[in-house]
Amino acid sequence: MKLIPKVITICILVALIVVGSLGYFVFSSLKKERLQTIAKGMNSDVSFMVSNLEDGHKKITDITQIVARNRQVKKALSLFENRGVSQELNDLIEIYPFINYILVVELDGTIFSSSTRDGNKRKINGEELLLKNIKHHPFYMQPEKSLVAISSIGQDEYLSLIGIESGSENGVEKIIAQWYSVNIIKRGQAIGELIISVDWESIVINQLDQDIKELAVAKTSLIGAIIKNEENKIVVARYRQNAPLTNEYHEGSLYKKTPHELSSQKILTVGKTELTSLLLFNRHIEMKVIETLGLNILMVGIASVLVMSFLLYFLLGKILLSRIEQLHRFTKGISQGELDYQIKDLGSDEIGDLGRNFNMMVHTLSHSMTSIEKLNDESELRKLALHSLKESSNQLELVMDSTAAGIWDWQVQSGEMVLNERWAEIIGYTLEELSPINMDTWMQYVHPSDFKHSEELLQQHWHGETARYNYEARMKHKKGHWVWIFDSGKVVEWHEDGKPKRMIGTHLDITDRKNNEKMLIEATEKAEQAAIAKSEFLASMSHEIRTPMNGVLGMLGLVVDTDLNDEQQHRINIAMSSAKSLLNLINDILDFSKADAGKIELENINFNLRSMLGELSESMGLQTQVKNIELILDVTKIEESMVKGDPSRLRQIITNIISNATKFTSKGEIVIQAELLPRKDSSWRLNCKITDTGLGIPEDKISSLFDSFSQVDSSTTRKFGGTGLGLAIVKKLCNLMDGDISVTSKLGQGSCFHFYITLQKSNKSQKVMPEIDMNNLKLLIVDDNVTNREVIRGQLEHWGATVFAADSGQQALSLCQQECHDNGKPPFDIAFLDMQIPYMDGAELGQKIKGDERFAQIKLIMMTSMGHLGDARYFADLGFSGYFPKPATTADLFGALSVVAKGGEILEEAEPLVTSHYLKTLTPANNQEFSEADIEVIKDTRILLVEDNRINQMVAKGILNKLGLHFIDIANNGVECLTKLKQAKLDPCYDVVLMDCQMPEMDGYEASQQIRIGGGGALNKTIPIIAMTANAMADDKNKCLAAGMDDYLSKPIEANLLIVKLLHWLTENTKHENKDS
Repeated sequence: MKLIPKVITICILVALIVVGSLGYFVFSSLKKERLQTIAKGMNSDVSFMVSNLEDGHKKITDITQIVARNRQVKKALSLFENRGVSQELNDLIEIYPFINYILVVELDGTIFSSSTRDGNKRKINGEELLLKNIKHHPFYMQPEKSLVAISSIGQDEYLSLIGIESGSENGVEKIIAQWYSVNIIKRGQAIGELIISVDWESIVINQLDQDIKELAVAKTSLIGAIIKNEENKIVVARYRQNAPLTNEYHEGSLYKKTPHELSSQKILTVGKTELTSLLLFNRHIEMKVIETLGLNILMVGIASVLVMSFLLYFLLGKILLSRIEQLHRFTKGISQGELDYQIKDLGSDEIGDLGRNFNMMVHTLSHSMTSIEKLNDESELRKLALHSLKESSNQLELVMDSTAAGIWDWQVQSGEMVLNERWAEIIGYTLEELSPINMDTWMQYVHPSDFKHSEELLQQHWHGETARYNYEARMKHKKGHWVWIFDSGKVVEWHEDGKPKRMIGTHLDITDRKNNEKMLIEATEKAEQAAIAKSEFLASMSHEIRTPMNGVLGMLGLVVDTDLNDEQQHRINIAMSSAKSLLNLINDILDFSKADAGKIELENINFNLRSMLGELSESMGLQTQVKNIELILDVTKIEESMVKGDPSRLRQIITNIISNATKFTSKGEIVIQAELLPRKDSSWRLNCKITDTGLGIPEDKISSLFDSFSQVDSSTTRKFGGTGLGLAIVKKLCNLMDGDISVTSKLGQGSCFHFYITLQKSNKSQKVMPEIDMNNLKLLIVDDNVTNREVIRGQLEHWGATVFAADSGQQALSLCQQECHDNGKPPFDIAFLDMQIPYMDGAELGQKIKGDERFAQIKLIMMTSMGHLGDARYFADLGFSGYFPKPATTADLFGALSVVAKGGEILEEAEPLVTSHYLKTLTPANNQEFSEADIEVIKDTRILLVEDNRINQMVAKGILNKLGLHFIDIANNGVECLTKLKQAKLDPCYDVVLMDCQMPEMDGYEASQQIRIGGGGALNKTIPIIAMTANAMADDKNKCLAAGMDDYLSKPIEANLLIVKLLHWLTENTKHENKDS
């Protein structure tokens, strides 16, 4: 067969495949789209049907709640008098004939009253149900609060008792019923229950018939609707008139879908039972259109193949044949040696390109002899180039030999190695002395402990993990000492299997550099030891100062509780304030020395970050209000409350920065903005920015701001005070917590301190979301401070509330008028008013809002940074519901919204209105209180106080006496302690020892060790020992426990903490064993 018929045959087959595939794709796409359209329509129809059924159940639920609110029913149930209740219930059934009966039930489940007529006004025996207990009925479900409880469907056993049941068990359906139950509420308390029994089947049948009739107008293929249960049994089946049936289903039978029908289904929840609703359609009617379309596509495809085959035969025969014949003649001429023959232009397509390529091939062949001559000339040029390359290589070798580096060239597989003279000189040899040179030469002179690591680095380089092989090693010099060398190389040739073939590298003598590094390390270690010694000296000195200072504070504390006149009280207060200031200074020095000595140990405990920041801003707010500075806290970007870290050190960081900002700010505001971001290593990064409107810092002073004992200038220290340690401590704490601090400032405008630290994630973390639904709350904020206004607005919107804001009273009233609609609702649910707003203060604005009938229902909450005693009563008299001071913490906002928005008893109990103090009473208090029984447990405790300082002895004894503890003996040192314990075997023994740690003759640590080995008598080896020390070093607690002490107290002693310790160690199961002996 010739070429043209072959091409025509192939084209026809291709046309058949293309047209057939295209036709199949079009038909499949149209069919798929038609099926999707049908399915979408059926799903919409069944959703429509289920929605109508659910609306019907919602209607019954509403009816149930309305009846439960009937005053006559409530009154009768309260008085236990059911006269007239049945008629009320009968009237309702007359309106809604689908109701079987209605019951009013007492709290214990006893039926109090029942309807006595059905929907057709026929008498039923409702009195037969009186005094029965509904809790035994299978339909009964306990309703929750004011919600309606809906039972499953089934046979109601009460229907036969009151005479409503129709038909019998055999052959005739019984009524399918359902209960709706709800609590009857009076004054917020449930006094009984209301139960409505409905004819569920008739309700569903009526609704299905109505839906089928409506849907059949547009869907001629609709057959009907079915509702089946979880066992696939048909509960209800309804068909439209003249339906194109494919199969007829009946109630009680199993549903089995036939291939001649289409169906769409959706779950219908009835009480706790899930039913399935189905709509049935005739498949043939729905698919008739697509079947007709498929036949048309087939006819068009056959015609297209015939036309395409004819066109291909005509075009290929005319276009290809003549040009292919010319190519055939050309190739035949070349085979006969006609190299000067050229083909005419055959066109611009692929055949034309083929003809031009043939012409180029003939041209190339004709010039082949000339090319051979040129190759001979190029061979001579290559010889000259090789000679030049050899000379360059010799020159390079001379240059390398003149350098200070040793050169090595290593054949990796054979081990052969070529070295230059300098390589040998570095270790004191000549190349002749090292011969023969191979890999063993290296192994012979390298230090044994360095060789293994060298092999590891070589393997890394060979596997492509490093670009070069670099290693520092020691090599044995000819004179016996070790020389440090830097060995560096690289693979320059590889075998085909990927293994290294050849490496080239250098040796460099780095002995001088290594000696210098060693000297530097030794100098650094000495400097660090000096710094540690200095810090320990500071810590020790701070301890020595703290010991008498604790005595001063303790004695002053005891004096304060005595009867003093005003002048004496004033002097004592000044003395205590000065002593505390001095103690704070000592604490700063101690913290700084601990940080320098590396002895600060951070806690890692779970804590509530938002609460901690809120409480901190509340306490610092008192300090800023004295200078009329507004303190604002923004925690809207903290979405996790619980974190893990050191809350005390975090509080110290923020307190130091705020104290510094307060010191240099005379007016304006201080803003705290906190943000919590997740990190890749399952931890948190806390970003905190503290901005003030104070004096600002000169740019040339910022770099030294965090240095120890640093102030902006000397006049700052004279005017504002301070040691200059606060920010230095902050810097060290941030670094310890895997973070840092920086500052930006403009002179005269203020400063912005930004720090970040790392916190761990807590397994107790919970999302910060309000427990009340704020999505429906509409709130108003009135505050002239834009920062404060936007922070509160951001927090409220973050919770989901709709928030409006105004900067003056007049704008607030305008917003109230704008949002007021004639729907009986106030324009806003709650309004937050600032007291200090221009032209009209918050109190006057509150009076105007409450004085306007349109706005009177708005609940008001006052926010003020200028709080005074008696303000709560004053604002309550003006009509406010809540009052709290700025800065507005998250707890304040959330607590106020929760109580005020909910209302009811919890709001009524707030006297005179909702305040921060009232909100704190709604949660468990953090401070531990002790009952009289607790004090009674420790009242007769006999204590041995071991303390060398006479003032501290008086302070400790005074505190113990105030707690009712009078059996106290004193030992001045460890030796006296052991003596008294030994003598105690003749008397009732001591219950506990309070042991000072640092004393002359024998300190507390040694005394405790002696007691534990029997130095205080065999009976006292297990006596509880509680340490008392003013030393605040990080490992001090562990040192006490290691010495045999049982617990630990820091000076000055806190009474409450002392009670906790005594209660723990003196309960019946832990008390000293020989107490009873």
